[in-house]
Amino acid sequence: MAFFNAFPDTWMGYVMTYQYTLNKKSNRTLYDVAANHVDALRVKMASIPDSVYCKKIVRIALGGVWDADAPNYFQGVLKAAVKNKRDCMFRTIAQLRKGHQMQFWQFYWSNIVRSKPLEDEFNTLKVWSEKSYPEETKVMTVAFDYFYNGIDSIYL
Repeated sequence: MAFFNAFPDTWMGYVMTYQYTLNKKSNRTLYDVAANHVDALRVKMASIPDSVYCKKIVRIALGGVWDADAPNYFQGVLKAAVKNKRDCMFRTIAQLRKGHQMQFWQFYWSNIVRSKPLEDEFNTLKVWSEKSYPEETKVMTVAFDYFYNGIDSIYL
């Protein structure tokens, strides 16, 4: 629980955490341990109630921008949560205003190349969510249309 509580609560906090310099002389940053931290958040948080866990990771994703390494690691956390805690994740997302739902799905679907597994994931989620979460499914679909295979890894 201490690790979970210490983990950043926002995207900016997440990004800043993994830019923090541990040792000025060696220039070591927390970036060096990001993969381990994020993996612990994904795998070892079984004792955290789903509602608390989902709320935290959804909040972190708001405003997230895809990139390699730490952002990509966190995107993996979201994908695992949607796969394994689907109803809790959709209930949490449904509590957000539409603009924030879009921010969540924007980050979730951000991808620079075509991916059959990602297309399959979208289709599965869409079929699953249409009946219970019709409004949220609309937002998810718009985000998929714009951000799946629709971003560059660098800004112009």
